[in-house]
Amino acid sequence: MYPNEKITFFFDEIQEVENWEIVIKRLVEREGHNVYLTGSSSKLLSKEIATQLRGRSLSVELFPLSFKEYLRFKGFEFDEILTEQEKVLILKYLDDYLTYGSFPEVVMEEENREEILREYLRTIIFRDIVERHKIKNIQILKLFIKFLINYHTKKVSINKLVNYFKSIGIKVSKNTLYEYLEYLNDCYFVFPLKKFSYSLKEINQSLSKPYIIDNGFIRIFDIKHSMDKGKYLENAVFVELRRRGFVENENIFYYEDTIGEVDFLIKENDEIKCLINVCYDLNFDNYDREVKKFVKIGKKLNCNNLILITFDYEDVIKEDIKVKIIPFWKWCLLNNL
Repeated sequence: MYPNEKITFFFDEIQEVENWEIVIKRLVEREGHNVYLTGSSSKLLSKEIATQLRGRSLSVELFPLSFKEYLRFKGFEFDEILTEQEKVLILKYLDDYLTYGSFPEVVMEEENREEILREYLRTIIFRDIVERHKIKNIQILKLFIKFLINYHTKKVSINKLVNYFKSIGIKVSKNTLYEYLEYLNDCYFVFPLKKFSYSLKEINQSLSKPYIIDNGFIRIFDIKHSMDKGKYLENAVFVELRRRGFVENENIFYYEDTIGEVDFLIKENDEIKCLINVCYDLNFDNYDREVKKFVKIGKKLNCNNLILITFDYEDVIKEDIKVKIIPFWKWCLLNNL
């Protein structure tokens, strides 16, 4: 229509088209058009694409709403100085955020949010996995997804899961489950987090802890209906870290040794930049586990930046190493690491 003007092209799910990079390269380099590509596959972020477009591409990962964005959707303007009434409202919103997640449509349509989430999951299963990868045994895939959701934040053994499936009369190989896990990670549904080690072999051989893209999926497919708020909070912390650009098994891991476990270890180059633990409610009963063991691990790893994220409790504890205790909402809104 406008042959003498630059055209802006928008392509969605373009990774489904074979050799699409050739056409995009021509549109951008030879014809000088602006091109936007969107899709539900991590392949759109690959270094190969950036290399083919010779640095002319800019990749952006889109996640469900951050808590700051969630508050904006609710019409809440954040100020560092809060009234008591505003603080109560923030905690109410946070509880809802942790329970039902933060897909924009879910946030706006509260009455139908569970059905919306179920439809999202059906779309992910059938369009992003079954159709894309030509999965034949959909029933096993569904069971695997439910298992990962119910074991979010916990270490998962694929070998044990194969044996479990076998015990209930379902035959599946561990290679198949590893493939399914890769597909779920590729479409941004599950993020399997490995244990930190200075040995690449030990990292690869360690058990993964699955984190889910949005807490809403955990809520509607949590067959135990336990609503373990600590685990919901931990999942939300991981997604926030991922949103900030930390990538699982590249610069974010979990850590475990004979002393105890740390939920998240942040690495920068060859240095451990930060250790983060998540504790919904810090109290006398869990103080030794959440603080004293945390400090011992910090000393062992030579890391002085220890952060303990809670639902609402805030403090600074000075043991041998200072532990900064910060509520999740403040950690999100102030963008503190």
